Amino acid sequence: MTDYTYDKLKIALTGDFYVDQKVVFNFIFQRVTTGDKYIPTDILILAASYLGDDITKFRRLIMEDEDLYVAVLLLILRDGQIDVFKRKKIADLLVEYAKKRKPTNPPEKGRFNYNLTSNFEKKFYQKVANTAPGENLEEFPYYAIYYEAAYVYIELGQQVASFPLLGHAHQWNPFSPKVIHQICEWVKREQDEANLMRISTWFLRVVYSFDYIGIAMRYVGYSYYLSGEYEKAYAFYFQSLRYEVKGVTPNLNEEMNEILNKLGVEEPYELTPSDLKKLFPNPAERPVPSETVFDVVRELMVEHFYQKEYTEVLRFAPHYEKVRPSDTKIARIIKTSQKQLA
Repeated sequence: MTDYTYDKLKIALTGDFYVDQKVVFNFIFQRVTTGDKYIPTDILILAASYLGDDITKFRRLIMEDEDLYVAVLLLILRDGQIDVFKRKKIADLLVEYAKKRKPTNPPEKGRFNYNLTSNFEKKFYQKVANTAPGENLEEFPYYAIYYEAAYVYIELGQQVASFPLLGHAHQWNPFSPKVIHQICEWVKREQDEANLMRISTWFLRVVYSFDYIGIAMRYVGYSYYLSGEYEKAYAFYFQSLRYEVKGVTPNLNEEMNEILNKLGVEEPYELTPSDLKKLFPNPAERPVPSETVFDVVRELMVEHFYQKEYTEVLRFAPHYEKVRPSDTKIARIIKTSQKQLA
């Protein structure tokens, strides 16, 4: 905590527990709503100290000022330096509230609202669902509540309890790679070939980050391994190495060696584009990134560039260049953005 921040907060405290609770929570909320993305942990620890033993009283406070209390409780929930059992109480409280809360804009019959968290997710949904900007989107942080609650249960070693929460998070945001990754890992441990193929194929269709592309490919490959289609399994593992980030996938070498053993082959072998076409006659099944995803990334990069948001351009740049190295227009945009930020 900086002296300035601490002094500003200390001056406002009165010594009255309930008054100071409101003061601290308001202080954090005001910083967040004015664009401060970082709240020091010790301020969040101070806020957590005002929760008391009976956190259920916050139900009433959330109903009185939903924006304030949900936002601050989520910040406390995310901070791993705060006692995990206190965060579990917050998780349970927020999940209970989220389950009972009606969507701000109830969807039409037969449709579902989504709680998407990034410009990429919103633009991708708009493209694949052919919707207007903002249509069928919910602003209340359902996704964050379920995901952060699941993470607390995982931290406590309660994976079984975390899985339904991950399912709810995925329902609210089907494009979140963090959630799909966790679900894939769970289903892989269960050796559930059919469901792993379904969710991992979806994973590959919705991610642009090249490390997640590699992870998604390996889950698809493992699905083929479970079904006994070892050539296809090897193809996905082999192609995934183009996107591998060192250390991201434990047991990668062991899994590849097991596939090679099943094939009766001692050493890894090359696969040409022609080999992949023969192995996967349907282009939609091949071990390649989603063209639709990178069409959306390209649109976003161009939009950010013309809006002079050069940092955002460069955030997408390494992933886009990896997949589409021959796009000269985007190469010029990246180079100009780098110069503007130099």
